[in-house]
Amino acid sequence: ASLALSSVINNVPKAVTFGIFLVMGFSSLSGNQLFERVWLWTIWDRTLYPRFRFVTRVPYASLHKYTVIQFFCFVVLYVLTSVSAVAVVFPFFMASLVFV
Repeated sequence: ASLALSSVINNVPKAVTFGIFLVMGFSSLSGNQLFERVWLWTIWDRTLYPRFRFVTRVPYASLHKYTVIQFFCFVVLYVLTSVSAVAVVFPFFMASLVFV
C-alpha cells in the first residue's frame, strides 16, 4: 500500500513530517517514567509528589539516584549518536546498559 502512495508521500513537505514526529514525541512524554521522575526534581515539598506507584513504594533517595543514573545514560546515548567520531562505541554502550 505504501508503494502505491509513494507519489503522494513525496509531495508532503519535510516540515510537516518533522512536525508530526515532534507532536508524537511530546505526546509520548506524559507516560514515560523517566521524564515523570525528572519532573519530580522541580517539586521541593515531598508531600506534593504525585501518588504514582514508583514514588510511593521506593525511598526518595533511591528514586533520585536511579533517576540521575538513568538520565546520565540517556545523555551519553544522545552524545554517542550525534557525534560521528564516537558513534562506533554506541553498540558497546548499549550492551553495557544491560548491567546497569
